[in-house]
Amino acid sequence: MITEAYILSGGKSSRMGEDKATMVFKGKPMIQWTIDSLSQLSLEIKISSSNPSHEKFGLEVVNDRHQNIGPIGAIYSCLQDAKSDSVLITCCDYPLLNTAFYQALMMAYNNEEVFIATSNFKAHPLIGVYSQSCLPVIEKNISEGQYKVMESVKKCNFREFNADGFEPLLKNINEKLDIH
Repeated sequence: MITEAYILSGGKSSRMGEDKATMVFKGKPMIQWTIDSLSQLSLEIKISSSNPSHEKFGLEVVNDRHQNIGPIGAIYSCLQDAKSDSVLITCCDYPLLNTAFYQALMMAYNNEEVFIATSNFKAHPLIGVYSQSCLPVIEKNISEGQYKVMESVKKCNFREFNADGFEPLLKNINEKLDIH
C-alpha cells in the first residue's frame, strides 16, 4: 500500500529562468496544484528540494543527499527518507495531473520495483511508484556516474502505466511559453 508521496521540485529550472515550483500557473504556484491533487488521497506528502523557500508550502522538505546530479539524486533521497516500501514520485511541473490520475496510477500498481507513467509511447519516469528494492540499482548507477533516471529504471523490475487516457494532463511545463 502506498502511503507516501514525494514531489520533486529541486531542479535548476534553467529553461524557465526561475523556480518552477513557485511560478504562478492559473492563479497559484505550480507546486500547489500537485499538493492539492495529492491531498485528496490520504498520503503523507513531502517535497524533494534543496530550496529552503519551498518550506512555505507547509510540508516537510527532503534535501538531496547527492547534489547536482539531477532527478535520480532526488529519487534516491526520497527512497532513503521513506518509511514505507513503495512511494509515489511526481514532480511540480505537471500541474494538470489530478487526483483521478494519481488514484488510477496507484490502483494499477502491482508491487513492481518501478512503475512509471507512459503516454503515446513516451516514458515519464518522474511520475510513478518506486520501491525500496530498486535502491541498490540507483546507488550503483550514481556511484558509476550514470545519472539518467531511465537507465536505472531499465535495470529494475519495471512496468509501464498506460496513461494515454490522461494525455491532456501530462503536459510538462518547462518554459514560460508552456504556461499559456
